[in-house]
Amino acid sequence: MNTEKIESDFKILQTKLKAQFKRQPSLDAILFIIGMNALGKGNIPFDRDEKMNLLHVAHCTVFALSGYYELERLDEDGWPHFKTMKQYPAMELAEQEVFLKEHILKYFKSLAY
Repeated sequence: MNTEKIESDFKILQTKLKAQFKRQPSLDAILFIIGMNALGKGNIPFDRDEKMNLLHVAHCTVFALSGYYELERLDEDGWPHFKTMKQYPAMELAEQEVFLKEHILKYFKSLAY
């Protein structure tokens, strides 16, 4: 996918999520939603550390679709733990954001959202 297509598709995703959640989601908010979905505990309160962990789970979850991570196990509290399978390619900051958005789109496509 090219950058323009990714950005366009990402805006469409944001619009769909806005209709569902009644507010325009930022990139971090979308990652938070993915992390909560991956954890599978529903919309419960999380402390600051757990919120940071949810963002990490989201990153691993979306990049697992391209083989960067693999789910290793769930701990006793049901939190997923991943192992690194390969390193990210070297990219500038702007490229990293597009790369992340592309993987977020793959994640929602895998859910048929």
